[in-house]
Amino acid sequence: MRHRLLSVLLSVILSCFLTGCSLSFPPPSPQKLMTVFTLPFTCGFSAYDGDAPICRAALVRDGNTDILTAYGTNTAVVLCSDGAALTMKTAGSADTPSLSLPLPDGYNNGIAAFFALFSVLPADGYTSRRTEEGIVVSAPDGCFTAVFSEDGTPKRITHNGYTAVIDSFTQTASSPA
Repeated sequence: MRHRLLSVLLSVILSCFLTGCSLSFPPPSPQKLMTVFTLPFTCGFSAYDGDAPICRAALVRDGNTDILTAYGTNTAVVLCSDGAALTMKTAGSADTPSLSLPLPDGYNNGIAAFFALFSVLPADGYTSRRTEEGIVVSAPDGCFTAVFSEDGTPKRITHNGYTAVIDSFTQTASSPA
């Protein structure tokens, strides 16, 4: 009797292993996955407008300010957002002076559009599902998708035609207030 029970149990385990075990766990909720963007983080990414590459960029969110750095051929442009105002800064060089320029309210063109990309919070109707790419969070109208690895690390975000392919992502400690 004991031998028969053991062989049945081993057969079930083996069949689950060989067939990929149809028991699958549901993916984490969109809200849980997307909370990584509400906490302080640093990430590096390649920015795309549709299929056209724009530049390499980095975003640092510390809880009070977002700093987006776009790396160009000759210089880096830094955009700072405190939630109320957007400022563009350049470091300058021996030939070019540094620049600090407030941008108009609602400015969200070019690289500035990537602030919004990392600020989408899921609402009702957002779904998460497992695919070969990872866990995909989608808006019901299809204007937003985010791909996460199984451990919850973001890999790619697409929103309104802009895409960030994330190659590094680190949660950071929040800065003192």
